[in-house]
Amino acid sequence: MQDSKVGQLLLQDGLIKESDLNKALLQQKETKHRLGETLIEMRLLDEVSLLRVLARQHRTQYLTAKKITDLNISDGALKLVPIQICEKYELIPIQYKKAEKSLIVVMSDPNNVGALDEVRFISGIANIKPLISLSSAIQAAIRRWYKGEKEGLEISLEPESNEGFEIYGSGGAMLDMEGGDGEKFSGEAKVAEPEEDLINFELMIKKEGEPPESGEEEEEVEEV
Repeated sequence: MQDSKVGQLLLQDGLIKESDLNKALLQQKETKHRLGETLIEMRLLDEVSLLRVLARQHRTQYLTAKKITDLNISDGALKLVPIQICEKYELIPIQYKKAEKSLIVVMSDPNNVGALDEVRFISGIANIKPLISLSSAIQAAIRRWYKGEKEGLEISLEPESNEGFEIYGSGGAMLDMEGGDGEKFSGEAKVAEPEEDLINFELMIKKEGEPPESGEEEEEVEEV
């Protein structure tokens, strides 16, 4: 999405003032960063508010930097997409579902058709489900999962609204995968969404060395 469009959407939603936008545009000329991330760096906008707007426009779901850090990505998923492709297009695979023959990737630009086509070609998987996150969060995830760097990245300037996963479906409405009291909704959405489009990120979070519960283990990629 073009930065000018992002700026207008943020203004329309009342998330920033026009003076904030003008300041960020001037700063952006120096840093060459994307407008949204420039606003966050200048403490004029928080991560979640930006991702909500981007997810709605791209008709997808989002993951914050903290949520990406919490995920436990399998080697099988990582082997499907080489690091060179990840760095080139700012994306990272987070889950491979053998039964569905689908691969979930987090991208800074889910509408990048060329990137999606290349992931399909190199992984041999036609069903690619793209989510959105900030480019800085994806770059940190690449360093962690492909290069073994352990430091985390938490961008949000404000606490997240609940302890569960806050994601957006194609309709733009919020889906709470876990309530603040720990009650599991088991993928039941507050809006009508196809069940296969709901991603239970809670099942992907594992402490290091903790064995997966029965029925939750992600299937590994078969070696060719």
